[in-house]
Amino acid sequence: MNPATGLQEIREIRRKKWEQEKAAELAMGLNQEQTATISTEKVDQTLDPSASSAACTTDRKRRLISPTSSDDIEFVGEKKSGPAKKAKVDVDDVVDTRSILRAPPMYSASSISNSKSTARKFPTPRLLLTRTPGRSHSSFSPTNLNNTITFQEIMGPDKGRGLGIKKAWFYAFFIAQEEFFSELPLGHSDEIELYVGRDMRQDPLAHQLAAQLGIPLEEGPLPQHHYRSLATAGDLAYGEMLGKHYHAVYPPMADTGGRYAGSNHSKFAFIQFDGFLRVFITSANFMSLDFTYSDNEWFVVDLPLLPVKRSKKDGPAPEFEQELFEHATLLGCPATLINELYGRYDYSSVEERKIRIVANIPGSHSGESALMYGALRLREVVKPLVKGHRDVEMEMCTASIGGMQPEWLRSMYYAFTGGKYDNENTSKDEIPTHFRMTFPTRADVEASRTISKQGASQIGSHFKWKEADKRIKTMFHRYKSRDQEPGDPTEGETGAGCLFHQKLYMAMPEGTKPTDNNVRPLWIYIGSANFSKAAWGQCVVDKRKLKLDPGARRLQSGMNFEIGVVVPGTEIEGMLEKGSVWHDLVPHERNGKPFAGSDKPYNSEQWVKHKSDDRGPF
Repeated sequence: MNPATGLQEIREIRRKKWEQEKAAELAMGLNQEQTATISTEKVDQTLDPSASSAACTTDRKRRLISPTSSDDIEFVGEKKSGPAKKAKVDVDDVVDTRSILRAPPMYSASSISNSKSTARKFPTPRLLLTRTPGRSHSSFSPTNLNNTITFQEIMGPDKGRGLGIKKAWFYAFFIAQEEFFSELPLGHSDEIELYVGRDMRQDPLAHQLAAQLGIPLEEGPLPQHHYRSLATAGDLAYGEMLGKHYHAVYPPMADTGGRYAGSNHSKFAFIQFDGFLRVFITSANFMSLDFTYSDNEWFVVDLPLLPVKRSKKDGPAPEFEQELFEHATLLGCPATLINELYGRYDYSSVEERKIRIVANIPGSHSGESALMYGALRLREVVKPLVKGHRDVEMEMCTASIGGMQPEWLRSMYYAFTGGKYDNENTSKDEIPTHFRMTFPTRADVEASRTISKQGASQIGSHFKWKEADKRIKTMFHRYKSRDQEPGDPTEGETGAGCLFHQKLYMAMPEGTKPTDNNVRPLWIYIGSANFSKAAWGQCVVDKRKLKLDPGARRLQSGMNFEIGVVVPGTEIEGMLEKGSVWHDLVPHERNGKPFAGSDKPYNSEQWVKHKSDDRGPF
């Protein structure tokens, strides 16, 4: 069976299944919402239940791309009768939302970049690093400087207007309000449609609205009627503050029925400019700390507009396009935007280089659909890239680390080797020894530049170091950024060097040492997924499929939405500035010192307070 055709058939089956589930939810939600009103003295009008429900069934519900049935894209619950009317709400009476935008940011909006915005173009896919302070100096070679990026350069001159920005979708787990909004072409006079999505629990306005509406946002998954009311109120409030062309999008906090309690952790965007679609996938949250002061990777590409929209007779859609828009759709990107972009851009620059998206969604998956997500998707993608290599040396640097259970480590090594390693028919005590973790100690954090140090709240480990197996402890090596710019004493800063929020995985040929810079990776992954069970899930035997396929696996225990790209090692240097070597992409020293003595992985106080299971919070 053609893999692309098979993937579409699987998605069609899932689409129909979800359609049935959502129809049942809608029937239940309508009954609930008929009696749901906002009980607060400060609200002049309650949300219109029918408007909230209608909005949810058009551009706020989970839906799936199905290009096999029509030249246009079909979505679960899509209505053809036009957009639903928004309920009129006196935003200022609900909560002083403008105070949220006026509040001083943790980091100055003007500090997001220290270089002038220029109209950079990316006609071929690029791998880039955040232009941290030390990487912006003339003392760095032009090669190193041009292998970096600022968010202003991604947006283009005049916040995108200089490149003819038309529409955009942005999604990140966390968004710093004032810092990010200051970089967008906002204004009641601008007719640029902006869709900005994030985890509802990471939005300060959503928390203020929830408090006013009596919705317990902090107490786990929300009932659907509460989620819909809060999502509608948030969209209305932001629309009044930032203009009718700004749309706040909150991904479903549930797979079905409000039961999902993981993280909507993806970080990516696509921006429609005159003549091309710009796509980026990154490890950075949308804030100056990650945009300027932390080591992060970026995948960026400009996809040219096709002369004529693709149709069914042109064959299957590019896999990259399918994966990109499916993920955005599941996170709440509206059908109107997807329909306008789907089938209209040329993905050949990505497809020719065999760059592939690896995403995850919450839940457990079996059968053919399990191959679409998380660790099993990774297994399928890297299988041809590790051909001829029974083992690989995994060099990894991620901002958070999960429980490091032996069975889960075996599962991940099974995925990293493309399924060559048998994670089931091994001793329960076996721990793969081919992992090299680069991670900071508390001493490393304390020695870093003051402003970078504030990013340590994003760094943490979720296993008990004192009780950990010695084989796990020997995996850990200390983090040292290649940007060792000292803090600015005139700003009261001390220390030197960056910390990070990156999620970088490199599969090296067996026996490769971190000093072997002449040996390139077999493949790399950059994106949002940390090294945790919550991010990747766990590959286990699929007992229901054993008769047909003794080696069948299913994916379980995944909690998060995640997205990243896998790049073949042979393509890395071609995605860097001319004259670069592959390891220019690595922002830290690969041969960091091994943990010794009292060294242990840094854990921020935020993590210590975080109540989560051993899958890790992220």
